[in-house]
Amino acid sequence: MEILAANIEDSTTELEAFMQDNGYTFTVLIDIQATVARQYGVRGIPVTVFIDKNGIIREVAAGGFLSVEQVESRLESILD
Repeated sequence: MEILAANIEDSTTELEAFMQDNGYTFTVLIDIQATVARQYGVRGIPVTVFIDKNGIIREVAAGGFLSVEQVESRLESILD
């Protein structure tokens, strides 16, 4: 499994500080002109796109997750 994030709002400096402050180490892609966001139909943030090993979008979840268990549940359904 790989986690990638796309940032469409923050400057590089703000993003680096956010990642460091929260101890995040996953890759963040910068989408300055929201090109990727438009391709994936993102209308608000945050949004999580679950893509299976074949590159097929399995689910799009708008809004943040309230717990690790919510994320794990979604992943289990995709990995089955």
